[in-house]
Amino acid sequence: MSFIVVEKLDKKVIIVGEVLLSNDIEKKYTHRFDEDTSCIKNIIINNHISLSFAGNVSNAEKATNEINSNIKNRDIILDILKKYSSGDINNENSTTDFIVYFGEPYYKLYIIQNGKYLDCEKCYIGSQDAYKLYISEYQYDNINDNRSDINEGVFEAIKYPDCFDELEREKYSIMVKSVSKVIEAGIRGVGGFVVPLVYDNNKLSYMSIFISNKTISLSDKFPTIENNTISNIIGNNENGDYAQNLVYTDKDFIAVHLPLAKLGVIYIKNNIGFMYATGLKKYDEIDFFDMLEKEYNVDRRYSWLINHREQDFTLKANEYFNNKDYERAILFYNRAIKKMFEGTFIFEGNISDTLNYLSKINDKKRKGYLYEGLKINLYMRGISFYELAKNYRNKEEYQKYLMCSKDDFNVVLDIDYNYDKIQSYNGSTIALLSLI
Repeated sequence: MSFIVVEKLDKKVIIVGEVLLSNDIEKKYTHRFDEDTSCIKNIIINNHISLSFAGNVSNAEKATNEINSNIKNRDIILDILKKYSSGDINNENSTTDFIVYFGEPYYKLYIIQNGKYLDCEKCYIGSQDAYKLYISEYQYDNINDNRSDINEGVFEAIKYPDCFDELEREKYSIMVKSVSKVIEAGIRGVGGFVVPLVYDNNKLSYMSIFISNKTISLSDKFPTIENNTISNIIGNNENGDYAQNLVYTDKDFIAVHLPLAKLGVIYIKNNIGFMYATGLKKYDEIDFFDMLEKEYNVDRRYSWLINHREQDFTLKANEYFNNKDYERAILFYNRAIKKMFEGTFIFEGNISDTLNYLSKINDKKRKGYLYEGLKINLYMRGISFYELAKNYRNKEEYQKYLMCSKDDFNVVLDIDYNYDKIQSYNGSTIALLSLI
């Protein structure tokens, strides 16, 4: 089964449902991620027409294919959906329910079931048990919007539609949270993660979201990985916890990251308009977005809530350092330092300007944090330069890396001398300098 809920707000619409993790007819593995059959069940046909389905995937594919050939005729589209919604009502695997929304110029919402369609303001398709729980959660959220246990079991960060007013944003937020709680409940036939879709500013678009989810399991090809940077927020793999981060979306492309599993998933429209999973690979947050930027030209401005903190770059650099990939380690130590000063002072390798900037900060806590972060990254970068120098027989390269190493170590000593409230590297730094 599935669960998708839709509500029309004048000339806007909110569509919230879960992704199909696996086309498992016997429903044995509702929450199991199958990279070969996972697909998006809320489909953007064009900027003004969306189609959602629950039930038989083959019927939905056929209907979508025919709709693409008749995209300008609303009546024909409804007839197509009536045809493919018919089936044996005693066999849930043969039937398909649809919701179709027509934006400009119609602004109409229809539900199609058992060969009939109905014009409505709000509706749902899929599991009745899921809908009952959704209504309960929706009403509870509506009454207790500021309750303290809102993140208990589900952690969310929601990006709001651009043109929604305050009341519309509140409704959108509550709908997303309520569907998340339904998925969290583990109801038979309902699983996966949330994919919100809105009609806003006269066009349909998927919305980015970050959310924890305890109901996703991965196929044996992708075993879990421990010790993720956000595990302290939402749990860990031992508890069966996963997290979803829709890091980038447009009408033909959705990029999803599962941070605790270090798994990147890309959904791309095929030739009939369906969006199936592709390119599932082991990626941490940084590598995943670097790949999106390089291979899919995704603008870095859309890296919403991806884990790009300075600590993450430092940890990434340390991984390369431990694997003796010193050149890549240096790149990530540089990225960590640049991130530290983002928005206030752009670090471009001018250490004296950086230290001068730090000396003028009045906030002692922030000053100590920046000094410590700079020192750690420079210290490790200095060692990386030193290790690179040892590997070069070319005298010119050897001298270049050795000088870079010496410069970094001298700055570390300078920080120790001028700001003694942080961990000292004096002994080890002086010892390393004596080798240069």
